[in-house]
Amino acid sequence: MTQVPMTILDKIVSVKIEEVARSKAHPLAPVHLKTPTRSFREAIHRDSIQIIAEIKKASPSKGILIENFNPAELAKSYQSGGAAAFSVLTDEHFFQGSLQDLETVTKLELCPAIRKDFIIDPIQIEQAYAAGASAILLIVAILSDKKLKELYQVAKNLRLDCLVEVHTLPELRRSFILENPVIGINNRNLHNFHVDLATALSLVKHLPKDLTKVTESGIFTREDMVKMEDAGFHAALVGESLVKSGNPEAKLKELLGQS
Repeated sequence: MTQVPMTILDKIVSVKIEEVARSKAHPLAPVHLKTPTRSFREAIHRDSIQIIAEIKKASPSKGILIENFNPAELAKSYQSGGAAAFSVLTDEHFFQGSLQDLETVTKLELCPAIRKDFIIDPIQIEQAYAAGASAILLIVAILSDKKLKELYQVAKNLRLDCLVEVHTLPELRRSFILENPVIGINNRNLHNFHVDLATALSLVKHLPKDLTKVTESGIFTREDMVKMEDAGFHAALVGESLVKSGNPEAKLKELLGQS
């Protein structure tokens, strides 16, 4: 029988399983509920489309995106440019991020931050909470219905919002098992990293109007932002076009129509 080659996503999840096993060998101290952090959902659900500005050094498809990577300085530039929230890549192997990057950003007490990673186990949610995150990412493509509901409940118990990411109509329909999630439609196919904005524009039509909706990946121009706002999105998660711009503050203002 011919073996199906592993996709990028398959490889990432394989490494993530190993990381989780190592984390469990060194368990965290018991989690105690803190005063709730600023709501991620409330920060992005406003009258006009907002930006979740991504803090990341690299990606599997593009390599190093920013040479002099400084999470704190990026966060400050994003705040000045009008970002509503931060997305902090914490995957080490493929994106060269870390939980330390997340903690560095949250300690600034600027915008609420989401831990963007490939979360498959409750310990990763506890790590996010301990690092000061206001939200986590749950990718439907890598989770069973049972695991999706379990992780969603773990986050809810810790008062963390969840950005529930989908890329296909079947994945979107699976997300409906959750109560009032923030839905993220990723224009990037995580199996081959191809990006197509038509993905978000097509799938958003199947979402209830009252849900908070986020479009992810492939946003480079003000025209892209207007198109997504007209389609009903509350926020756009933007990474590459910001970190590669040379002037993240100015690029943010341009995308928000403030330049």
